Amino acid sequence: MQCGSTGLGKKSLKMRLASKNEITKLPPTKPPEGSLIMYCKTYDPVKWCIWISVEPEDLWDVIKIAFSRQAIGMVIKTMFGKILPLKKASKEDFQMMASLKNR
Repeated sequence: MQCGSTGLGKKSLKMRLASKNEITKLPPTKPPEGSLIMYCKTYDPVKWCIWISVEPEDLWDVIKIAFSRQAIGMVIKTMFGKILPLKKASKEDFQMMASLKNR
């Protein structure tokens, strides 16, 4: 994952989700009670341990993003790209399909 910030200028903060057990030093601040907490470890340009809270009033927006066309398209491309690598059909592919059709 990447995150942009006005504080980072033209750089983006690269991170990955982590379990709470992987976080060696938790930030001194505490996430709000009753919120969904995600822990992340940043690795470029700095190494930080951070938490991100999704509070109940933000949950509907997170759900809308998760079920957006862009998110569903990304999931489909990722899943089928690994199972059946997608490629543009070549001339040979069309010839092979035509020969199967003519049988």
